[in-house]
Amino acid sequence: MRKLIREPKFRQALSFAVNRPEIQKRFYFDTGEPTTGTLSPKAIEYSVNDEGKQVYISWRDMAVAYDPEKAKSMLDSIGVKAGSDGIRTMPDGSPLKITLDYASDTDKQTIATNELLAANWKDIGIDAVLNPIPKSGRDDKWAAGQIMSNADWGIGDGRTT
Repeated sequence: MRKLIREPKFRQALSFAVNRPEIQKRFYFDTGEPTTGTLSPKAIEYSVNDEGKQVYISWRDMAVAYDPEKAKSMLDSIGVKAGSDGIRTMPDGSPLKITLDYASDTDKQTIATNELLAANWKDIGIDAVLNPIPKSGRDDKWAAGQIMSNADWGIGDGRTT
């Protein structure tokens, strides 16, 4: 799974399968800026000069369009094929399952957004399940590589304080 997650086309395919316009409408009242998950445009890395601003725009827009057919094609191209049941497998044919890990004490909007994300990915054949994790010890599990994803919504500005 680590090898697959490190494959840019896999991550881009998952991104193209996210219906950001629906998320923006349903949860953010048509506000905000659809993004691929970069830091905030206010982050120092992007606002220090014009080059930083252009980098932000290119990363923000890299795979932000909602295009499930493109996502399917990209997955096919890297060997993540759909079986007869429509569910995709790893390139070696073993089951592919993504857990959307989030803090168990999170808000209802995050859970609902994750449910929509799982449904979007199901539409392209990805088996994704929600996985609430107790807040206690969660950071340690993340640091140890024991959690597959971090499905909490929101973008920071890169500041640590």
